[in-house]
Amino acid sequence: MSGNDIRENLAAAGCDHKFIECFAVVMEKKGLSEQLELLTGHRVRLLKELHEIQIKIDCLDYLIFKLKK
Repeated sequence: MSGNDIRENLAAAGCDHKFIECFAVVMEKKGLSEQLELLTGHRVRLLKELHEIQIKIDCLDYLIFKLKK
């Protein structure tokens, strides 16, 4: 995978410019464990956001259910 492909994939995954630049520096050092740590950390943050949004959707679903009763 080329550096551009990786940058595009990181951007598509919601990584900001600062994260992508940090990842590029780590990638140049060939620090695989550091790369995996960065990616795992971003994944954890995305899952947390997903769970927070799911709670909001559940609240709306409950309100819709109660209003239809």
